[in-house]
Amino acid sequence: MTIVLTGPATLDATRISLVSSRLQGVIAKMRVDRNDRVEQGEIIAEIITDDLKSELGASQASVEAAHKAVDLAIADRKHAEAALANARQNFDRKKMLLEKTIASQESYDAAVATLRQAEADFDRSKAAIEQARALEASAAATAEVQRVKLEEGTIHAPFDGVVISRDHYVGDTITPGSEIVQLVDTASIILSARFDESSISRLSPGQKAVIRFNGGGRGASIMATVLRIGRQVDTETREFSVDLRPDTLPPNWALGQRGMTTIEIGTRKGVLAVSAAAIERRQGKPGVWIVDSGRAYWIAVTLGDAGGLFVEVVKGLQPGDVILSEPRDVYFGMKIAEGGARR
Repeated sequence: MTIVLTGPATLDATRISLVSSRLQGVIAKMRVDRNDRVEQGEIIAEIITDDLKSELGASQASVEAAHKAVDLAIADRKHAEAALANARQNFDRKKMLLEKTIASQESYDAAVATLRQAEADFDRSKAAIEQARALEASAAATAEVQRVKLEEGTIHAPFDGVVISRDHYVGDTITPGSEIVQLVDTASIILSARFDESSISRLSPGQKAVIRFNGGGRGASIMATVLRIGRQVDTETREFSVDLRPDTLPPNWALGQRGMTTIEIGTRKGVLAVSAAAIERRQGKPGVWIVDSGRAYWIAVTLGDAGGLFVEVVKGLQPGDVILSEPRDVYFGMKIAEGGARR
């Protein structure tokens, strides 16, 4: 007998993105709708950004003006450098002539003053270049901020996936953080199943499972594999979760969809088992109807593992006992014909 565990499961995903905007504005275009498949980088929506375009244009003009100011400051430095070189030559000449008593003290003093003025002008020209370059860097940084803001007006898909919800339309005003669409990576879809904590030691990654979704129909059952075992038990229900990776997805699926999962946990030989339909509970205790001397009698049994449509009986039955496989309206001592038919 193949031993299985059965428990409720819910369709979920580990990679879900609530695609939103960092800007406040009005949606100009919506490029996707529910159920659309998108690729990473594909445009989701566009926001009206006329104000940002104007601000970026002004910032770029400031950058150009700052660049010209740097060029002008460099030209001024070259002029101050030439003036300084000329003042030094004149000073050296006046000094030599003064030593030969050819030049007057007044002309020498004038040369000294001119040299000092030229040196001061040269130092100021260097400081002017540094200031101009600092203003250019500030203008460039402002323009970059405006450019990034403008790019944020176009919303892109963060990864390949399927749009599962859409909350806004063209003309809607959105604020930073407002969800525009919800995107799910189909490769990250899992089924989260729940089992009693007594079963945790019997499960391990790689075990095969079957998922049967509520509602039946085409694609209602799919194969899956145990992906991981939860490490936390609910303190109220005493259940833990198991994530299963589906081999395929049904034609129609939705996150939150419910189903039942059956996981194969091993095989047993020489097991005494009965059909699950033969079990009838009385006051919460399981039992079966046996046929003895042509009459039906209900007896309590102790159940073990389940295996598909069968349940192991560990106590209460003996091999060869005849039971009613699907008892209906049976009462104690009812006559049962050979083969299980009523009399």
